[in-house]
Amino acid sequence: MLPRIPQASAIIAAGWLSACAISTPFRGPGYDSGDGILLQLNAEQSVVVGLTKAVIGTDRKKNKDFDRNLWNVVARLNAQPGLIGYSVRKQIFGSEMWTMTVWKDEASLIAFVQSQSHTRAIQEGDEALTDSSFVRVLVDAESIPLEWDQVIAWIDEHGRPFPRKPGDLVDLRESRRASAATALPQR
Repeated sequence: MLPRIPQASAIIAAGWLSACAISTPFRGPGYDSGDGILLQLNAEQSVVVGLTKAVIGTDRKKNKDFDRNLWNVVARLNAQPGLIGYSVRKQIFGSEMWTMTVWKDEASLIAFVQSQSHTRAIQEGDEALTDSSFVRVLVDAESIPLEWDQVIAWIDEHGRPFPRKPGDLVDLRESRRASAATALPQR
């Protein structure tokens, strides 16, 4: 006979499992993952990062449509002018997911957001969402790739529901420089 798991332990385990997430590696046409460097940029330059958080509802059909649209957009990302790289993160058993895209400038990010594939994905996938937020941040190129813990904190602090206005850019270069100096090894 198997031992019974107390209800409180089961609730804690369920909460822990819902927080487990998996991420795609950071990759893209402007990033050399082997050397961990940005291509065609120097460390003193700034880059624009588009960060998204989406909370998915419980309707399986709508969620399937959302996932299909998400991965269709991801499949087209490398062809987007100005893209440096991207990563996607999703809770394994939960309902939250995040995207991070890094661009050489804000105009490239805006062109992507207004592209046909992204616009279609937003229109078709929106019904699956119970909540969403987005923020664009300006960071030093040397801080790429970003850590997901930092990305999620920035979304929680600066994120706003869709849509954000073009030019609504949060400059985090100085605050990032201070934390990057202590958190990252010198290259």
